[in-house]
This record gives sequence, C-alpha cells and structure tokens, in this order.
Amino acid sequence: MDWREKEAQLKREFEDTLEPEDWKWLNKAIAWEAGDVLEASKKEIMAWFGARATGRPDKNKVNDTRLLYTMIWQSWVKIQADVEDPVEGNVRSYWYQTVEPFYQYHNLLLVEETPGSPKKPLAIDSLVTELFGDFVRHRIFKYRGAFNFNRPIDALYRLGDDKAKFLFFTEKEGLWNMCKALNAGGVDHTEPSISVMASKGQPSFVTLEFLARDLQVKKGVGNLIVGIFADADPWGLGIEEQIDAKMRFLGFKTVTTYRLTTPDLFTPAQVAKGKDLTQVHPSQRKLVERWMEVTGGHYGKLIGLHVDVLKPGQREQLTNRFMLGVKTGKLADMFPLVQPVDLRRLAKPGRAFSYFQKSGNLK
Repeated sequence: MDWREKEAQLKREFEDTLEPEDWKWLNKAIAWEAGDVLEASKKEIMAWFGARATGRPDKNKVNDTRLLYTMIWQSWVKIQADVEDPVEGNVRSYWYQTVEPFYQYHNLLLVEETPGSPKKPLAIDSLVTELFGDFVRHRIFKYRGAFNFNRPIDALYRLGDDKAKFLFFTEKEGLWNMCKALNAGGVDHTEPSISVMASKGQPSFVTLEFLARDLQVKKGVGNLIVGIFADADPWGLGIEEQIDAKMRFLGFKTVTTYRLTTPDLFTPAQVAKGKDLTQVHPSQRKLVERWMEVTGGHYGKLIGLHVDVLKPGQREQLTNRFMLGVKTGKLADMFPLVQPVDLRRLAKPGRAFSYFQKSGNLK
C-alpha cells in the first residue's frame, strides 16, 4: 500500500476511535498539507514549517516541534505501509537514523539566538524524546508498536512468582539487592514473591510500558497494587504521581498506589541533616508548596529527606511492614494512598511527561 493511502486509512480510523481531545491534538500537531518531509527540498521545508507557514519573525528558522511531529507521524505510517523499516533500537536511535541526518543536510542544527550572535546548536535530540511521548500519551501509538523500540536499560525489574500484582518500586538503583530479596520471597524464601523494580530516579515511560505488558501478558495481572519507596520531597512526589498515572494509562483495570516513605522511618539525627525546602530557588517554590499541601511535609515541616540515608535496619523495617500489608490485605491501614492525577495534568502542552522530572529524559 502507498503510504499516503495508509495515512488516509489511519486518519479515518482515528477519527472514529480516538477521544475527541486526542483527535483534536493530532489534527493540530501534524502538517497534513506537507509532502514527504524526508524527501523534501530546503525550499519546501521552509514553505511548510518556516516563517511564512508559522508567522515566526526569523525567516531562517523552522517550527521544530511541528516539523518533528510531522516527521515522526510520517515515519510511523511508512513503517506500517512497509515502505520504511522499524527503528529496532530506542528513541535516540531514531534521532541518529533519521532526525540528525535530516537536520544536518538542511543545515538546521545551528541557530542564532539574537541577530549577529554566535550560532548555537539546538537541543533537538531531547525534543524528539518528548514529542514521541506526546504521541503515546494521546494514544496514537505505543513504544512497542510499529517502531519496535527495545526495552531501555534505565531500570531493572522482575515479576513476582505468586503475587505478581504487588509491585515494590524504588527510585534508587542502589537498592536493587533489597528488591531482589523481596522478589525471592525473603532471605529464607518463605514470604510471597512479589514484583519489583529499581530505577535511576524517574523511570522512562517506555520501561513502564514494557513492565505493564509483561505483568498483563505473562502474569495475567489486571488489578495492580504499587508501593513506591521514593524520596520524601517534591521530586519524590512527582515520581509517585507519574508512575501511578502512567500505570493507569497502560491498561490495568485498577491501580492502587501507596506512598511507602513515611515520616516515622527517619531518626531525629537524619531529619536534622535533611534539606531545608524553605531555601529552594524561587522557580521551585510552587513545587514545594504543592508537595506540602499533598503530603504534609515532614510532620508539617518543609524538610526534604532522601531514602539513601536510611540504615539497613530501617529499610528492613519498611519492607517487613510492606510485606505484612501484602499478606494481610491491610496496606491501606499502613501507608497513605497516592491520589490519582490525570495524566494530562502531568504533561505541559506540547511536552510529554515533563512535570517533576528529576533525573534524565524519557527514553
């Protein structure tokens, strides 16, 4: 099938199946009037995405977001029409294979921030990552779909043997041994085997998609229960809310998420060395205020605490308590719930899942 015929078919399907908000987004994001972007001349690119097309004052610049949305969309359609090969890598592979050569060829990577100033390179690679996330968030495609992206190595996870629906997550890869012990049923292997994940801060949405699919297909999990062991600070809250929202998005019947990092875990000496959140940069004050509103801070105080400071005995106290809740079904009596937040509230317009990102870009 010609890829344009495939595009017309997909548009008809999306008009019938997408939620109105997602269909509206797709129509706004893609330059339908554009021809084949990867085969276009510089003159055509400027006509479709340059100053005249977008009303930008600088005639030498293009609307990178709209250009890349259109490029990604066309690549996805072509793969399904069998006229382009899948990426068989990750999102960054798409940057190297397609976007960077295109931008280099058309001399679009360097721009002047002000007239006469030295040209600076655009951060298009990170923008590509964000824009792929927008397509996923609006349910246009999945990372594991036509592009056939690989599972990133930004997190480790194992599925539970007999209680896979319980997921223990920590944002600290250094606590992977603790996770493995929970997955193995404890030191003596007499406890239930639960699912576990450890990452470097915020796990990528791609990884969560892989995890969700494995839980659903390999273990038949429909109702997911998550315990999140994250830092007791605004960025830890962001991780908790994002994981909860993304797992809801990824097709489980229900998702119940608990905040495992409670104030009673920390000793007075550890609290005394915590971060004074009254001294944050003005740009972060709203984050701190919201964290205080949602969690109550540390017994009402603006003190941020990292779980890294906890001693092995304190961590064991936490995991014993969590496993007791798993066995008795009384997690709700032991830990506060993470209140659901709409996924769209967690993303800035035109930027995927950037809210509260603490470390690294989404892959």
